[in-house]
Amino acid sequence: MTTTTIELPASVEITSRGRTVLLAPESLPLEVLAQALEHGLRQKIADSAASALADAFAAAHSAEEAAAATPDARKVWGNDNPGAVADAAQDAMETAIDNLREHGWTVRTPGVGTLTEAQKIAVGLVRDALKRAGGAAWKEYAALEKASEKTAHLLALAEKPANAKKLAPIVARIMAESGPDLDL
Repeated sequence: MTTTTIELPASVEITSRGRTVLLAPESLPLEVLAQALEHGLRQKIADSAASALADAFAAAHSAEEAAAATPDARKVWGNDNPGAVADAAQDAMETAIDNLREHGWTVRTPGVGTLTEAQKIAVGLVRDALKRAGGAAWKEYAALEKASEKTAHLLALAEKPANAKKLAPIVARIMAESGPDLDL
């Protein structure tokens, strides 16, 4: 067990099914806050592995085969290749932990204004790569109507474990070369 000091927000807005409640975290016992922290981290990191089957399947097949595969075919393949799916889940969870350490807590489908600087760069790189690749992947992206949907789509591609590993050094280099921090 570790002891630390953190600042809590005065209140947290929680919305579900069109209704909103406010919770003052300071009104909760410390044990409940500790449990909420642990639960939130477990959930956030476990959620990152949700696409493990799709990621492992895509890594083992051509883009055309992966796109044409039915959910049942992917499931059968996953049952026949549990190690590959487990490895993809492990990679996704480790990437999620790295992202938490480097970029903080981000949401899966943010509006552009909620992206970290690193995510904005990664999203731009993925968009450029999609445009250069053209074909079905670009058409799928271009068919999205809302800017938030497009951003979410690009961010999901950027955060796939294999892509995140490739993008990380490029994003870091761009951020390091972005020039001085000026008061403008």
